[in-house]
Amino acid sequence: MRNTTFACTLWPSFFIVVRVLLFLSCPVKSVASRSETPPTQFATDRAALLSFKSFIRDDPLGALSSWNNASLHFCQWRGVRCRLRNHQPRVTALRLGSLGLAGSISPSLSNLTFLQRLHLPENRLQGVIPQELGLLSRLRHLNLSYNPLAGGRILVNLVRNCSRLRYLSLNGNNLHGAIPRSIGRCSQLQLIGLTDNKLEGGIPSQLGSLSELKLLSLWNNSLSGRIPPAIGNLAELIQLKLQHNQLTASIPAAIGNLTSLTHVDLSDNYLAGGIPSELMNLTTLTTLYLDDNQLTGAIPAAVGNLSSLALLDLSYNQLTGGIPSEIGNLVPLTLLYLSGNQLAGTIPSEIGNLGRLRNLDLSSNLLVGTIPSSLGSVKDLYIATFYDNQLEARDDVEWGFLDALSNCTKLRALDLSRNYLGGILPRSVANLSTTLERLSMITNDIAGRIPAEIVNLAKLSEVWLSSNLLGGPIPATLGSLPSLQLIVLEDNKLTGEIPATLGNLTGLSTLLVSSNELHGPIPLTLARCPLNTLDLSFNKLSGTLPKEILSISALTVFLNVSSNSLTGSLPPQVGNLKNVRALDVSKNKLSGEVPGSIGGCEVLQYLHMEENLFDGPLPTSFSGLKGLQELDVSRNNLSGSIPSFFGRFPFLRLLNISFNNFEGEIPSDGIFRNARAFSFAGNNKLCGGVRNLKLPPCSFHRSSTKKKHTSPKLVAIISAAAGTDYLD
Repeated sequence: MRNTTFACTLWPSFFIVVRVLLFLSCPVKSVASRSETPPTQFATDRAALLSFKSFIRDDPLGALSSWNNASLHFCQWRGVRCRLRNHQPRVTALRLGSLGLAGSISPSLSNLTFLQRLHLPENRLQGVIPQELGLLSRLRHLNLSYNPLAGGRILVNLVRNCSRLRYLSLNGNNLHGAIPRSIGRCSQLQLIGLTDNKLEGGIPSQLGSLSELKLLSLWNNSLSGRIPPAIGNLAELIQLKLQHNQLTASIPAAIGNLTSLTHVDLSDNYLAGGIPSELMNLTTLTTLYLDDNQLTGAIPAAVGNLSSLALLDLSYNQLTGGIPSEIGNLVPLTLLYLSGNQLAGTIPSEIGNLGRLRNLDLSSNLLVGTIPSSLGSVKDLYIATFYDNQLEARDDVEWGFLDALSNCTKLRALDLSRNYLGGILPRSVANLSTTLERLSMITNDIAGRIPAEIVNLAKLSEVWLSSNLLGGPIPATLGSLPSLQLIVLEDNKLTGEIPATLGNLTGLSTLLVSSNELHGPIPLTLARCPLNTLDLSFNKLSGTLPKEILSISALTVFLNVSSNSLTGSLPPQVGNLKNVRALDVSKNKLSGEVPGSIGGCEVLQYLHMEENLFDGPLPTSFSGLKGLQELDVSRNNLSGSIPSFFGRFPFLRLLNISFNNFEGEIPSDGIFRNARAFSFAGNNKLCGGVRNLKLPPCSFHRSSTKKKHTSPKLVAIISAAAGTDYLD
């Protein structure tokens, strides 16, 4: 959401203010003895103010404390401004904004018949807007914005008697219903702020009669229908903010008549059709946001006429054609977002003329060819995003843009992901700006090695190089980048051991190096990193699973060491992973019993232990894993009975115990009734269960020999099976 602060300039009469001050400083007899004279309008003003105060139930900053001083004239109360009218001081302004006042708005304010300015924004006023405020015929400024009012409609009374109203700000008041058509009667309005409400219906065409309107802000409502072409009559309009609504149809060409416009935001609507060429006549325009609509067609070549434009966002539409080279004429441009369209062709080299450009996003289009080296002329470039296109680089010449970007000394983020970049990763990647924080090149065909010189990028916090053809070792120098928080190198051809130096990264939260050819042990030093996500799967790692790794308290997302050659037992310290949601140790050579301490990992949702050498029973402590969604212990040497408590796990959707040595009766409730979710093949001593499992019923035969004692184990089995032989 884009926030804009609106300023309102007042033109107080210095002469009148002086007269009021003189009046208040002199011991005027009529004031001192006002209790002896008949009530006057000036007493009515005081009573109205006291009524306002009585409706305030909390004044945390003591803003109204001066109102309790009986010896102080009400014109000297905080927030109150007066002017002389018919030789009497009358309240003309009440300004109590951003003071935390709680309560409601007194209808008695309507008795301040000379009130011109009512300014109460950013308090905690509740209830409805009193309809009596519509009686204030002299009101020029009304601002009740950002109070938790009880909503309701915009009172028609407010805009019936509004011939002098210039400033109307009711932002963030939970208003609903339609904008009254009678607002067109407020002929002197210069600002309308109805942002952050729940207004519905269309934008009334009567707004087009407000010839002095300079700012129209209706964003973040539920307004629908088309933008009325009558808006093109607002010759004085400077800012038009209609974003975050449900507006449809095309953008009116008449907006091109508003030659005073500096800011247009129509984003996040359902606007369709092309971008009107008439908009390209707005040479004073500094901001144009048309993103998140359904606009089609090409970007007009005349966009180059917008010589004052600093911010241009056309992202997430359905625009086609190429990026016009004329865009290079927009010298003041600091932000250019064209992402999420269907733009094709090459990136024009003229983009290098945008010397003030800071943010460039061309992602998610159909762009082809190479990235122009002229980008190196954009010295202030801060963020450059090209992901999800069809851009190419196969040799040193085509990778030349990377050398050129080394001139962009303020670069903070570079994203080249999901393109057709190939060849050898240039070592010049290490010559990028030392301010670079994010480097992403995932899902390309980049080969070669990650240069050790990457350590030059001292501010680097994220490295995304997954799904490429990178080989060689992970540079040990990565451990010397103190700001590094995320390393994503999965799905490459990396070899060697995981550098122990990564343990120096005291801010590292994510390490993903799966699907490579890494070997050797898991470094104990990784336990020093505050990792919440660790994926070492699908490598050739050997040795044991270090208990130190299982003691990383920050592990909350997942720990995956599957598809390696780890041996030994699963340490009981696995129970220290109290907050981990997924644990995968499958497809290793782990042995021994399953530690009961896993039962303490109560937030665990996914537990995969398949294809190891685990033996013994499943621990009864697993009954505490009530949030479990997947449990796979298949292809081990587990034995004993199947715990019945799995049938009471409300979220369990996969239970695979196949190819073990389980025996006895299969429970009949919960997941055990779903043959698609419960797999038990390869356990030849199982019986019973629901009929669709097609297992033989469980039967037990007493020995015919005369013995005084029956095996306790047999008694337990018979007791457990009693009464369950015929369950469906």
